[in-house]
Amino acid sequence: MSMRPSSVPEPRQSPVENFRRQHADLLALAAEIGGRLTPERVAAEAAEVRRLLAQFAGKLNVHARMENDALYPRLLEHADQAVRRQAEELLSEVDGVYDAFGALLKAWPTAASIAAAPSDFIRQATKVFRVLGKRMLREEHQLYPLVEAAP
Repeated sequence: MSMRPSSVPEPRQSPVENFRRQHADLLALAAEIGGRLTPERVAAEAAEVRRLLAQFAGKLNVHARMENDALYPRLLEHADQAVRRQAEELLSEVDGVYDAFGALLKAWPTAASIAAAPSDFIRQATKVFRVLGKRMLREEHQLYPLVEAAP
């Protein structure tokens, strides 16, 4: 039961709160993977690294679908041309980011493939996670403020 008097409205949830929470979850998972990215640990914990990578892929896919189905369509139809232009620019870049992650998954389909070449896996994973991190920061600082400012 709410202790809030009925005359006081509930605070409005930000339209991007779920997206920010998803980013936080993705970043935490990336940090967990990153903490294992030494050749010795990757070789010894390849099954766990691959499991975490698959878990990350699942969360990233949900996040991408939500953005593509709910967030971008709203911004691409916005009355403000500057908002539409920014959304178009960000949307045009996102496929390359997701393609890079897909290539990582394809290149390293099993724990055995990861364990066989840990340094190569680390090099590619680090590059891909850096790109994903930059993308998330761009969304946090450019895209989400547009959504919050939109009527």
